[in-house]
Amino acid sequence: MSNAGYEAVTHHYVGVRLDGEHRLVQYWPDASPDLLPVDADVVAASKEWAQLDKVERHELQLARDTWHLGSPDEAMAAWGLYTYVELSEEEEAAVARGELDIRAVFDARVTYARSVVEAITTQTNRYFDVELPQLLKERIAYKRRLLTNRAAVSATLTFDDEWTLAAPTLESIPTTSEQPTADAVAGPGPGEATVEHRDRLDPKSFADVQQVIRLWANGIERYPVTFYPLGEDRLSDHLAVTLNASLANSKREVYSRRGKSDIFIQADVLAEGSGPEKIFICEAKIASDDTVVTEAVDPQLFSYLNTHDTAAVLLLYFKQKEFDGPRERRLAALRRVEGYVDEAIGPSGWPVFEYQVGERHVRLCIASVHIPRVS
Repeated sequence: MSNAGYEAVTHHYVGVRLDGEHRLVQYWPDASPDLLPVDADVVAASKEWAQLDKVERHELQLARDTWHLGSPDEAMAAWGLYTYVELSEEEEAAVARGELDIRAVFDARVTYARSVVEAITTQTNRYFDVELPQLLKERIAYKRRLLTNRAAVSATLTFDDEWTLAAPTLESIPTTSEQPTADAVAGPGPGEATVEHRDRLDPKSFADVQQVIRLWANGIERYPVTFYPLGEDRLSDHLAVTLNASLANSKREVYSRRGKSDIFIQADVLAEGSGPEKIFICEAKIASDDTVVTEAVDPQLFSYLNTHDTAAVLLLYFKQKEFDGPRERRLAALRRVEGYVDEAIGPSGWPVFEYQVGERHVRLCIASVHIPRVS
């Protein structure tokens, strides 16, 4: 019947039972490029329509609703795919007269739906039989490489005799200064020279520290895949553990970590009665440019100085592919830092720079470590 331009229609449904995992039909078989969605033609045509009217919108919706997944109920023991056609009363009469073959429409749809389901089945079987085993093999190979690299990291913490050090020791340096004594204050005589002692890290201990850091650096350079992703903090944690573990029969933590990346030794850790001055400092930086490196020394490292003679290491990590050129540029920049006095090659093969900062003297080993990205 007709009502205000609309014609009454009836939906005639056909259901096709699904065997197996019914949820798979909700995913398009993208491994079958020759298959097209049932609404492909209508969707393509709709792109040419300037503005969809009610009839065109209805036609587009019909195409999109060609099939839908039905849930089971009491009358149906299995899931199924449902499709329908809209027939007006005149079209139903045409079917009755044999003038309209509606069965052919459903047969064509079922045939097409079967081809889609078969493509889904083929792709699913291929995934479990071929693709998934390959993915698992690749994942296992990746995990094996990861565990091998981590085992290598653990191996770097296994020390032989050349890694074993005596505990660091202090060296007391006499310094002479002109100060008025009690007698001089009381009488007219001049002030008398007094002798003071200042603690510093023993040069032999400083040499030992440089050599252990060199051995440690050589170890991590052999495994750039493992160490490249680590930042300054995590690399410094690893070094602090290594330094403490290298001390013979050590029952205490001599090398401490505090702040962002520095490792240090306080005098009172080595000798009771000494002050809390930092006699050794190790500052680590990723040497991305000259400014990062120079600011690590001045003001950062210099601001830590609370003793007249400080042994220090500036540990520079070079993560770029090139090494020699960037290292020479960073060393040149450090020579321009105010207070630079001289340099010499240390026991580790790295240069040791000397700086005079006011009354304070700094022996600074410039340790360069290359851990580039490796594919």
